[in-house]
Amino acid sequence: MNCLKCGRDVEDGHLFCGSCLKVMQKYPVKANTAVQLPHRDENTISKKPSVKRRQAPTTEEKLQTAKRFLRRILILWLITLGLLIASLYPAVQFLLGETIRLPGQNYSTFSTVPTDPSAVTEHTTPTTTP
Repeated sequence: MNCLKCGRDVEDGHLFCGSCLKVMQKYPVKANTAVQLPHRDENTISKKPSVKRRQAPTTEEKLQTAKRFLRRILILWLITLGLLIASLYPAVQFLLGETIRLPGQNYSTFSTVPTDPSAVTEHTTPTTTP
């Protein structure tokens, strides 16, 4: 049921809310006196929001919340560790003097040692005599 004066929710059996009753008690009216209430506009009705108290979480709910939190921390830690390893790998390769081969590079090796034409000897195959 709603208050006849302001429109707030009131308990069953009551016509006015507590705040309106306090104001009306300041200006008492004789019994059986006709009273005209002002017109209530729907936009001006101030409804008191019902406050629902949240119950304290149970032990099981606390445990589930803690597990979710730890799972998120573990995932973030693993991602951070992976990024750290991925960023340190090129630095370690550089410090060790190894070259990093990218996909598509030519992996064939050849020697660029200069050859002395006078040092070149002909290779002959040994022949066996019977």
